[in-house]
Amino acid sequence: MFKYYRLKPYQVVSFHYSGGSIIEIEIFNSYGIEKEYPLRDKPCDKPIFTRKGGGWFKDAYYLECDFEVDKLESQFCYNTIKNGTGVYDLVISKDHLKRGLYHEVLSSNACHQLRLNDTMTWLEIGFNFLKWKIKLRWKNGKVTFYKGWYDFARAEKLRHGDICVFQHTEHPQVFEVAIFARRNSLKFNTLGPQHGKSLMKWFKVLSSETTLSGELEMPRLFIDNFGGLLNETVHLVVADGNEYCVRFCAFNNLLYGMKKLFSKYNVAENFVLFFDYVGRSHFFVSIYNNYCYDILDGLRDKILLMDVLNSTKCPVVVLSDDSSDSDAGTENKNSIMVRSSVVMDETLNTESNRVENDDSPDEAAEDNLPTFRVVLKPSRADKKDHGVAFPCTLLPIYKPWRNGAVITVVWGEHTFKVELHRKENKCRFGYGWDFFTSKLEVVEGQILEFVYRDNFTFEVFVLP
Repeated sequence: MFKYYRLKPYQVVSFHYSGGSIIEIEIFNSYGIEKEYPLRDKPCDKPIFTRKGGGWFKDAYYLECDFEVDKLESQFCYNTIKNGTGVYDLVISKDHLKRGLYHEVLSSNACHQLRLNDTMTWLEIGFNFLKWKIKLRWKNGKVTFYKGWYDFARAEKLRHGDICVFQHTEHPQVFEVAIFARRNSLKFNTLGPQHGKSLMKWFKVLSSETTLSGELEMPRLFIDNFGGLLNETVHLVVADGNEYCVRFCAFNNLLYGMKKLFSKYNVAENFVLFFDYVGRSHFFVSIYNNYCYDILDGLRDKILLMDVLNSTKCPVVVLSDDSSDSDAGTENKNSIMVRSSVVMDETLNTESNRVENDDSPDEAAEDNLPTFRVVLKPSRADKKDHGVAFPCTLLPIYKPWRNGAVITVVWGEHTFKVELHRKENKCRFGYGWDFFTSKLEVVEGQILEFVYRDNFTFEVFVLP
């Protein structure tokens, strides 16, 4: 079973006893998201056994390098336990991965966020235990990574579009990193309501700080794919029929106001909460105590996930790669479509095949990404939140996004959070646009090219 589902360290297996001799399982990856399940008809070939460290191990079960296990542990802790520890996102570009070429990696604003100053000639980045020492070169308050950076990038197999999230440690020049691989950004289970599954399921292990503050950070992969659809008020439905309203902050991905729920069910440290997203800012929440037992399992009248799904009847958001699909309404192969749960099966195989083949370079696919250009008029460059309107050709992408949703705009190694203004079928950049244009130092007449990557993210290029 381990080999068939390609389990790795710091993945979680949840067991559900269904009566008789039947036990159902759910598998969650190190990002805290229920992973996609293989569509193979039979298990892989017989595993090969090798002898390591005085014992027999299956190669498929364990990773060869200690730092890869450490890397998975860091991902797991960042996504499933910690809250608000990310202080800076370094988006990896192709220039970052060229050996022997060194250019600006951290801007003056990034150095301020990381509390770096020009007296520091080095920093260490890595995971819980293993770190790489990197030499720094300063110029005009900006930092270039020198010796040691390429060794780190090569060891971690970084690729264009990956994100390294920096977190402070006790030492001001040592940072723990959580890596989000772009190729894994869609590798999660989205079977849909017709299979008795939610749109996406994730979990959080509660720390003492979370139970005291009532604040809980949602996993990044969930926010990347569904954050733009959440309202400021989020509804949490529990199996006993109670519904709790909490506040969602899109800028830091936190749910505020969960103390009432924690108090009602005597939630304590090391309890585990599972969240099934059922659409329309509603979650079905399961609560497990520190013995890993569902505290509401013995209820006589228990509300099930299917009950919530049937009453919500929410649309499913999927990615369509089939340009011949008559429902698409556009020829862009990578545009986001909103479909009913009835047709989810038709897109599942297409999406799974795309993800399976994502281990190879995807420059060819990038050529087909939705793109639009804007010539900056005075009102768009005066740094007063006069944001750019989206062309109507992108309507299939932004139609399911709500007013006030926060999207990410990437420019080189910089990332910006910008709110959206929605009215009927129109959409434009809003709050945050002034800060974005200030950093780019744009002027009237310049041309900006916006490329929609996925997961509510645009990459911008300043054209000559």
